[in-house]
Amino acid sequence: MVGKFSLSDQYKKRYFALRELTSLLWNTNPSYCIFIVFIEVIQGIIPLGFAWITKLIFNILEDTNASNSLNTQNRIILLILIQVGLIAIQKVLQLLSSYFNANLGRELGLSVQKTVFEKINSLEGLKQFEDSNFYTNMQLAAQGAQQGPLQMINILLSSVRGISTLMAFLGTLFALNPILACLIVVSVIPSSYNELSISHQRVNLSKSITLKERLASYYQYILSSAQFGKEIRLLHLGNYFIKCWNLIMQEIKTAQIKQLRRELISQTVMVQIGNLANGVAFAFVSIYALRGLLSIGDVTLYLSAVGSIQGALLTLSSSIASTEENLLFFNYYFELLNFPQPIELRKNPLP
Repeated sequence: MVGKFSLSDQYKKRYFALRELTSLLWNTNPSYCIFIVFIEVIQGIIPLGFAWITKLIFNILEDTNASNSLNTQNRIILLILIQVGLIAIQKVLQLLSSYFNANLGRELGLSVQKTVFEKINSLEGLKQFEDSNFYTNMQLAAQGAQQGPLQMINILLSSVRGISTLMAFLGTLFALNPILACLIVVSVIPSSYNELSISHQRVNLSKSITLKERLASYYQYILSSAQFGKEIRLLHLGNYFIKCWNLIMQEIKTAQIKQLRRELISQTVMVQIGNLANGVAFAFVSIYALRGLLSIGDVTLYLSAVGSIQGALLTLSSSIASTEENLLFFNYYFELLNFPQPIELRKNPLP
């Protein structure tokens, strides 16, 4: 029962963090939010237009009876012009998305950082600053406040684009073969679980090495600051501090390399699962084409659909994992905001 309660409590914290973060994002600039989401939806649908244009061009080229007619050439030129127009629209939308995304992230980041500094400044006394756990949580909250807002915006927008692409192509693939569509969807589930696992490992790693990084930074400051230059040389402490700094940095590097190796092994396995799913999908489409059930244009469309659906699902799973990672960091931010006043203050303090 304790484990179930703990798990439920964790999900409540993440839901609260996501709700508060979404509220912060909306309150920062509602018009930017609406405009950016609209841009991402259009960008998610555009690949379907590319796939259909490619299909139509190949179908026209496959028709040998009409390949030399003037009408056929005009149709191909028209389709090419439409595709060039879609590419131009896509490029403009990418630039607009980057512009509004950067501005929104900058505004949100400044607002969140200001809130962190105001909260820290409001705490009376020095007891909490001498607590290593509080100092670590404060540093993680500041890190989340500095890096989290822009990352979170990028993650949310990638999710919107991925969902748009997924919904646009999924119907096309289901029309060909529902079993194939389900296979592509199922093949991404292990990768999604792996991404979530990696996100938790990264947050735990960050928390475990924060104290060591702070200590290493302190040694680095002592060794490179003119303020301590005389004492270090007078007492011959240089080699000692260098040895301490190097030992801590080696511990940090070992932990980071261990994490990178875990990610390399797990992601290599996930890539092979994805390749296997792609091979099965290609075999399905090839068999249908050999039976005369699909034209060359249909083959290009369905193969594009398979790749786009798999890419959209991987983007969504990666976004979910990144969201989880950022929410874990933002939990420290909200815990800091809810940190009680360590000293009881009188309503009417005496001089």
